[in-house]
Amino acid sequence: HFDKINLEEIEYGIEELKIFERRIQQVLTPIYYLADEESRKSILEFAKEQEIEMKTALLEEDAGQIFLIILQEFDDGIRSSISGISKKFNEKRKEEGYKSVFSERKVAKIIREILKIETEQSTGGYYFIDVKVNRIKELSDYYGIIRAEPSGGQQSQLSQPDND
Repeated sequence: HFDKINLEEIEYGIEELKIFERRIQQVLTPIYYLADEESRKSILEFAKEQEIEMKTALLEEDAGQIFLIILQEFDDGIRSSISGISKKFNEKRKEEGYKSVFSERKVAKIIREILKIETEQSTGGYYFIDVKVNRIKELSDYYGIIRAEPSGGQQSQLSQPDND
């Protein structure tokens, strides 16, 4: 099959695979490129199943669980504090049988470094989350959460969309 390969055709990926997360694209591109039409259909179905499983696993991780708390508060129009998120996250972990507790500092680090949500310090020394509408959408897509578009209610009052 080496004589059939034209790397210029796949240099920027294969159009049918662009709907998938980039790691899935990376793995499947060479296989998909060499496959016949029937096999390509099977590969696409397999990729869809794998992406669902991957997003489910990501959502079950600590960062995913913290994002769910942030998302709920965002949808409810609550300006989230790190201490409030930490408390809810630790309560959920306790209900699930975990004995260890995440410090506010550790939760804040996950929010800033993994979720890439900015935090700001208030005069009282507490940190609040500055959640942008576009970032909520990006993270919802990343975790496979389907959300209704905001109807001009509380979500739009919390934060303006990013300009990038």
